[in-house]
Amino acid sequence: MTESDMRKWRLAATTAAGALLLGGCSEGVVGTARPIPQVTPANVQTVLLETSQFPNTYPAVVLPPQVAAQAAGDMSGLPDAAENIAPPDCKPDAPPTTVGALAVAVGTNESDRSTLTLIVENVGDSSIEKLHDYVTRCTDITAKNRAAEISVHTEVLPSPADLKSPSFVWRRVVRSGSALASLHETMVTMAGQVGAIRVLVTYMTFGSPSPDLDTMKTVLNSQLSKIKHS
Repeated sequence: MTESDMRKWRLAATTAAGALLLGGCSEGVVGTARPIPQVTPANVQTVLLETSQFPNTYPAVVLPPQVAAQAAGDMSGLPDAAENIAPPDCKPDAPPTTVGALAVAVGTNESDRSTLTLIVENVGDSSIEKLHDYVTRCTDITAKNRAAEISVHTEVLPSPADLKSPSFVWRRVVRSGSALASLHETMVTMAGQVGAIRVLVTYMTFGSPSPDLDTMKTVLNSQLSKIKHS
């Protein structure tokens, strides 16, 4: 994802007519779409944290459904139009397509333009162990997007001691560009799961500053608790 892409879905989230902006989005998301069987809750939007529950340093907005799917797909580090993904079996899953199976909120720190993305999705019978296997197996992915070469490096990080389980943390560094321009993007994600409902909290910035781990942990633990008690 480019910095321009980030601005597009921030804008789509903060305008009442966000749906009108979708024409500028790409045609789809990378990976195979996952229809999700109905489970409780039928609509994960009902258990998504209120934006008022985000830390004050990250004023948040809830993304409209189609913009939410684009934002969730961007967390893989690969743009919608990525081709020649290698290894082939590391092509990421697309976000779920069933209505009510995905909810996304994004908070932006205006001081450094870093973002905190909260994704709540119904993943059906896909366990967090399966996600952990993907993250640890697909540590280095390459792809192409038109003339740009893309590399995605992922490594699992130690989990904070007071992070609710089952959960784990990883860092993803994305480098893309050509001889004329390049981009360096860093994401740190904390993942947890309650039954079929998976929660991902991602700190994202362009460059490599230290992630806001305490804030991420607070958001993840609060979201997992809300799901458990819903």
